[in-house]
Amino acid sequence: MARVLFVLGGALDVGGAENQLIALAPALRVRGFSVSVLCLWRRGSQADQLSDSGVAVHALPRFLGYMRGPFAKLARFVGGLFTVRQRIAAENPDIVHFILPHGYLVGGLAAGGGGRHRCVMSRRGLNRYLDGRPFTRRFERYLHRRMDALLGNSCRVSMQLLDEGGSVDRVGLIYNGLADSRYTNLPPRETARQVLDCPCDVLVIVKVANLWAYKGHADLLVALSQM
Repeated sequence: MARVLFVLGGALDVGGAENQLIALAPALRVRGFSVSVLCLWRRGSQADQLSDSGVAVHALPRFLGYMRGPFAKLARFVGGLFTVRQRIAAENPDIVHFILPHGYLVGGLAAGGGGRHRCVMSRRGLNRYLDGRPFTRRFERYLHRRMDALLGNSCRVSMQLLDEGGSVDRVGLIYNGLADSRYTNLPPRETARQVLDCPCDVLVIVKVANLWAYKGHADLLVALSQM
């Protein structure tokens, strides 16, 4: 049985990467993998859902997860290094998969380039977070050389990984997926509107992305104001 350790750069709260992980991890377990998740913060609001499916969820020590103040980020970075090493020693995974930038920076430094495990990183958005951060950009390029696979969730993201020095034979593309089971037995539109107390003539918009400026929500609001 292959063992997979996901290192998530945050908590299992509501977000695109987190929701993908919550859909993926149980499916891997059904296919015979041993799967666990390490959150480099606290467990998060969706952690119990994953635990209930049989996936072990770990997090930083409680005092680090809820720490505040000027040294909190540094403490979580250092604590994350030790926690990643500890989990690898305890689980001896075959694959360590880093998700989100913080998970890659901390986990890649702690786990990359050593041991019997293979290292995989996933980038789930464009590399705008590297703008104005030359040290982080150089450090990620260094980590790229230590990975067995570099995965993007769109053609553009994968192209950026190639531009950053990832070799063609190690850069891959895996699109986002949807768990079909979540969309079966949905109520009729009229019933859903009644539950939400929305009249039939009211425009309903469902937001499926966090309110980051680059995602273009402002364009939608401007367009709606002109209707």
